Amino acid sequence: MKALSSKKSFSRRRKIIIFVVLLSLIGFGVGAYYVVQANQKAAEVDKALDRDRKAAETDNSAKKDAMSKDKDASSSEGLPENSANITSDEVQTSSELSVEILSTSQSGGYVNASAKTSGDGTCVFSYTKDGDKPASKQVAATSGKCTSSLPEPEVPYGSVKLTVTFYKDGKKAEVSQNVTIN
Repeated sequence: MKALSSKKSFSRRRKIIIFVVLLSLIGFGVGAYYVVQANQKAAEVDKALDRDRKAAETDNSAKKDAMSKDKDASSSEGLPENSANITSDEVQTSSELSVEILSTSQSGGYVNASAKTSGDGTCVFSYTKDGDKPASKQVAATSGKCTSSLPEPEVPYGSVKLTVTFYKDGKKAEVSQNVTIN
């Protein structure tokens, strides 16, 4: 009778051991599955970041190209002949000229603005805030429009006054608008 009892005990132990081993294998399999999934998600996130980084670099290089073209297109057309020796305050304002701010925006690390003008000439975009250094950009106005793009670090943050001055034939027109730079 003792032998029968020990066989049952051995069989019971064997079942418990098999159950524990199977449970361990299932736990190991589930853990491995989650590790593989986490690694795949991390790889997907890395790929997405690389794509975004490359897109941003492409976008920034395109903007740099556009900015260098702006510099090339920037001219002194419309400025007074002795503009190197006088300040903008000394240039006469003309009611015949007009300038209107069409849009302002921030994207890709740049502060952008565009203005409608009453012809071809030169536009100066100035961002000013009390106590901060003003940020300015001079661009050519062509086909009645001028556009400016400045890197965000150059422009003061917070509530800022944007002034667009349009010069043509030695005269000027000016418009200002408060904008928020984040």
